[in-house]
Amino acid sequence: MDGSFSLANEVMGTSGVMRDSDGEWLWGFSGYHGPGSALLAELLDLKIGLNQAWEANFQRIICESDSLEAIQLLENHIGVVTRVVSCLKLEVSELLSRNWEVRLLHVPHDANMVANYLAKLWNRGSPGVSYWDTPLLELADCPVSDRFS
Repeated sequence: MDGSFSLANEVMGTSGVMRDSDGEWLWGFSGYHGPGSALLAELLDLKIGLNQAWEANFQRIICESDSLEAIQLLENHIGVVTRVVSCLKLEVSELLSRNWEVRLLHVPHDANMVANYLAKLWNRGSPGVSYWDTPLLELADCPVSDRFS
């Protein structure tokens, strides 16, 4: 998962890739969400991805994010800054508390190249979220370790 935020126009984007236990692509998403902040984008990204995993009836997932701040916020290691962030934290926390096993894992930005690429696609379209059932051709240049693991 990778949320993005443009300082120039203060708008948010989200993206994520769902893979099976063998690292094979299940689906990907990216979206444009209007004004916000970097932390809000990361939390919104987690909410979208977790919702999709829940709807797909996954029982055990590892959710990778390059936002240590978002993970620490969800694990109650840092305080909430704004009311909007607090509300979204509650929504994501509710998803995490459901009857399934979710492990939040912080990964370096460089290990999240596919989601990073998808995060840049949101500025090509209109508000909303787009989903892909197959990897985009442009992702062929990403390292094998990120594409398939």
